[in-house]
Amino acid sequence: MNNQEFYDKTMAHLRKQKVPSMSMAGDGACAYRGAVVDGVPTMCAVGAHLPDSMFAGGIPDWNTESVAELCRTKPEVAQIFEGVDASLMRTMQNLHDEASNGDNERSYARFEGAAFEMDAKCVALQFALVYTPPEETA
Repeated sequence: MNNQEFYDKTMAHLRKQKVPSMSMAGDGACAYRGAVVDGVPTMCAVGAHLPDSMFAGGIPDWNTESVAELCRTKPEVAQIFEGVDASLMRTMQNLHDEASNGDNERSYARFEGAAFEMDAKCVALQFALVYTPPEETA
């Protein structure tokens, strides 16, 4: 996977999910797999790239570890993200976390708003990626 592929898939995921992926422990932490919303487990910016098989036995204790730590301890994760700039992964997680902001009602709108898209466009510029605006709905 390269940076553009990671960015595109992450943006599509965040726009579709529209809610944060918060730890089921209720501690407000962002999680690779979070609480179930509308029958579907939520996923953070990086968690959206991890295969469901990694969570088949339930939510693992590494669910809220940093991306760097996860890549160090899980070779299969490092392989998934081979070719993706670690700074881009952290930046996209920050974009997700800042949009989440701990207040679920506010964060629902935050993922769809102009501010979120402007932040996403800035990330694209920072990493020399192509930003594609969301599709307009009629």
